[in-house]
Amino acid sequence: ASRSLQSIDLPDTISTIASSSFVDCSALREVHYAGTPEQTTSIKIGTNNVRLSNATWFYGDGTSTEGVGPTSGTCGNNMSWTLKNGVLTIIGQGEMTNFTSDTGAPWETRKSQITEVSIGDGIASVGSYAFYNCSNLRTVTLPGTLKALNSSSFASSGIGQIELPNGLETI
Repeated sequence: ASRSLQSIDLPDTISTIASSSFVDCSALREVHYAGTPEQTTSIKIGTNNVRLSNATWFYGDGTSTEGVGPTSGTCGNNMSWTLKNGVLTIIGQGEMTNFTSDTGAPWETRKSQITEVSIGDGIASVGSYAFYNCSNLRTVTLPGTLKALNSSSFASSGIGQIELPNGLETI
C-alpha cells in the first residue's frame, strides 16, 4: 500500500483485511465503508493495520466514527473485556485465550487506544500476544491470582515498568 493513500472505499461485502495491508499508509485518514457501523464488528482485521483502525470511518447510513471494531467481548472461557476511555478491563475466571501475532487479540483494532490495562482477580494467565504492539499502553494492573504471562504477552508495548504478583510462576 502507498504512503500517500489518504482515503479508501470499502464495499459492504468485505469480510477480511489481511495483516499489514495498510501498515505503511501513514497518511490514511478516512475509510468510506458502504455498510453500517454494526457490520464492521464482523470484519476480521489482521494485525499491523493500526492506520486503518484509527482512521475516521464514514458509513453508508451517513454516520461516522473515530476508529472501528468492538469495545467489548470475550477473551477466554468465563472471561470478558471492555474498553472505555483508554482503559481495557478484563474480568472473569481462568486462563486467557492465547493469540498470535497474525490474528491478534479481540481488541486488535482498538489497541492504539489502550493506555491502561486492568486485569481482575480470578484471571490465571495473560494470553500470548494479548497486548502485542499496544504502543500507547503505559499502566498495567495484574491480579494476585495470576500464574502465567504467556509468550510475547506485552511484546512491543509501551509499558516501561510492570509490577509482577508474588504468585506468578511462568513468564
